Amino acid sequence: MKKLFIIFALCLLGLSPVSFSQAQENAQPQLMSANGTVISLDWVGSLLAVDCGGDTVTFVVADKAKVIKATSEIMLADINQSDYVTVQYYDGGFKGLIAVAISVNNP
Repeated sequence: MKKLFIIFALCLLGLSPVSFSQAQENAQPQLMSANGTVISLDWVGSLLAVDCGGDTVTFVVADKAKVIKATSEIMLADINQSDYVTVQYYDGGFKGLIAVAISVNNP
């Protein structure tokens, strides 16, 4: 009986890290937003630098990021320096700030 309990306990301990790591992978990142003027754009490297109130913030633009100007979806390369943008992003840890949506808000 004691052996059965120990085996059962070891099985439970062995399964719990798997379910915890799966829960972390399925968690949705918390989206944040930033507004500012485009300082530079590297559309080959998918990098966007924005002046957000005096601070330069660099975003890594996700492959499937939506880029919108007015009501049309545009290419990342269509963003110009000095465009005023709103960037929705999440903190990707070591990957940097990952932009998932960019809106060009020129007057």
